[in-house]
Amino acid sequence: MNTTPSSSTRTAQAVPVPRAHRAAGPVIRGERIPAGRVDAGGTRLRLRALHVMGHGSARIARALGARKTTIQELVSGNARTVSLQLRDAITDLLCTVTQDDDVGAGLRH
Repeated sequence: MNTTPSSSTRTAQAVPVPRAHRAAGPVIRGERIPAGRVDAGGTRLRLRALHVMGHGSARIARALGARKTTIQELVSGNARTVSLQLRDAITDLLCTVTQDDDVGAGLRH
Protein backbone atom coordinates (compact mmCIF):
# COMPACT_ATOMS: atom_id res chain seq x y z
CA MET A 1 0.00 0.00 0.00
CA ASN A 2 1.31 3.43 -0.96
CA THR A 3 1.47 5.83 2.00
CA THR A 4 2.68 8.82 -0.01
CA PRO A 5 0.02 11.57 0.02
CA SER A 6 -1.69 12.03 -3.32
CA SER A 7 -1.48 15.38 -5.09
CA SER A 8 -5.02 16.21 -3.97
CA THR A 9 -4.12 15.83 -0.27
CA ARG A 10 -0.79 17.65 -0.31
CA THR A 11 -0.78 21.10 1.16
CA ALA A 12 0.94 23.96 -0.56
CA GLN A 13 3.89 25.31 1.30
CA ALA A 14 4.35 29.04 1.52
CA VAL A 15 7.45 30.43 -0.11
CA PRO A 16 9.16 32.91 2.19
CA VAL A 17 9.18 36.46 0.89
CA PRO A 18 12.33 38.49 1.58
CA ARG A 19 11.79 41.28 4.11
CA ALA A 20 12.83 43.94 1.59
CA HIS A 21 10.01 42.88 -0.74
CA ARG A 22 7.39 42.77 2.02
CA ALA A 23 8.16 46.26 3.27
CA ALA A 24 8.37 47.84 -0.16
CA GLY A 25 4.74 47.35 -1.19
CA PRO A 26 3.20 46.52 -4.57
CA VAL A 27 4.79 47.42 -7.89
CA ILE A 28 3.23 48.38 -11.24
CA ARG A 29 5.45 48.27 -14.33
CA GLY A 30 8.57 48.54 -12.19
CA GLU A 31 7.31 51.49 -10.11
CA ARG A 32 6.19 51.36 -6.48
CA ILE A 33 2.54 52.14 -5.74
CA PRO A 34 2.17 54.84 -3.08
CA ALA A 35 0.36 53.91 0.13
CA GLY A 36 -3.41 54.36 -0.08
CA ARG A 37 -3.48 53.76 -3.84
CA VAL A 38 -4.12 50.69 -5.99
CA ASP A 39 -3.73 49.70 -9.64
CA ALA A 40 -6.33 51.48 -11.77
CA GLY A 41 -7.05 48.57 -14.14
CA GLY A 42 -10.31 47.39 -12.57
CA THR A 43 -11.50 50.95 -12.03
CA ARG A 44 -10.78 51.74 -15.67
CA LEU A 45 -12.95 48.81 -16.79
CA ARG A 46 -15.80 49.91 -14.51
CA LEU A 47 -15.64 53.45 -15.91
CA ARG A 48 -15.63 52.13 -19.45
CA ALA A 49 -18.71 50.04 -18.62
CA LEU A 50 -20.45 53.21 -17.42
CA HIS A 51 -19.46 54.94 -20.67
CA VAL A 52 -20.89 52.09 -22.73
CA MET A 53 -24.16 52.54 -20.83
CA GLY A 54 -24.19 56.15 -22.03
CA HIS A 55 -22.80 57.98 -19.01
CA GLY A 56 -20.13 60.52 -19.91
CA SER A 57 -17.11 61.57 -17.87
CA ALA A 58 -18.71 64.82 -16.72
CA ARG A 59 -21.83 63.05 -15.51
CA ILE A 60 -19.83 60.37 -13.68
CA ALA A 61 -17.58 63.01 -12.11
CA ARG A 62 -20.61 64.95 -10.82
CA ALA A 63 -22.09 61.80 -9.28
CA LEU A 64 -18.78 61.02 -7.54
CA GLY A 65 -17.81 64.55 -6.56
CA ALA A 66 -14.63 64.18 -8.61
CA ARG A 67 -13.07 66.23 -11.40
CA LYS A 68 -13.99 65.42 -14.99
CA THR A 69 -10.30 65.31 -15.95
CA THR A 70 -9.63 62.69 -13.24
CA ILE A 71 -12.27 60.42 -14.78
CA GLN A 72 -10.94 61.06 -18.29
CA GLU A 73 -7.37 60.21 -17.25
CA LEU A 74 -8.53 56.94 -15.69
CA VAL A 75 -10.58 55.95 -18.73
CA SER A 76 -7.80 56.79 -21.19
CA GLY A 77 -5.22 54.81 -19.22
CA ASN A 78 -3.05 57.82 -18.40
CA ALA A 79 -3.57 57.27 -14.67
CA ARG A 80 -1.89 54.06 -13.47
CA THR A 81 -3.16 54.19 -9.90
CA VAL A 82 -6.31 55.33 -8.14
CA SER A 83 -7.05 56.17 -4.51
CA LEU A 84 -8.90 53.56 -2.49
CA GLN A 85 -11.74 56.04 -1.89
CA LEU A 86 -12.27 56.81 -5.57
CA ARG A 87 -12.01 53.13 -6.50
CA ASP A 88 -14.68 52.27 -3.94
CA ALA A 89 -16.93 55.14 -5.04
CA ILE A 90 -16.74 54.06 -8.69
CA THR A 91 -17.45 50.44 -7.74
CA ASP A 92 -20.47 51.52 -5.67
CA LEU A 93 -21.74 53.73 -8.49
CA LEU A 94 -21.53 50.95 -11.05
CA CYS A 95 -23.33 48.57 -8.67
CA THR A 96 -26.05 51.16 -8.09
CA VAL A 97 -26.51 51.78 -11.79
CA THR A 98 -26.64 48.11 -12.76
CA GLN A 99 -28.86 46.97 -9.86
CA ASP A 100 -31.55 49.66 -10.10
CA ASP A 101 -34.66 49.06 -12.16
CA ASP A 102 -34.36 52.68 -13.19
CA VAL A 103 -30.94 52.36 -14.86
CA GLY A 104 -28.89 55.43 -14.14
CA ALA A 105 -30.58 56.34 -10.84
CA GLY A 106 -27.13 57.05 -9.37
CA LEU A 107 -26.37 59.45 -12.20
CA ARG A 108 -29.06 62.12 -12.00
CA HIS A 109 -28.67 65.24 -14.11
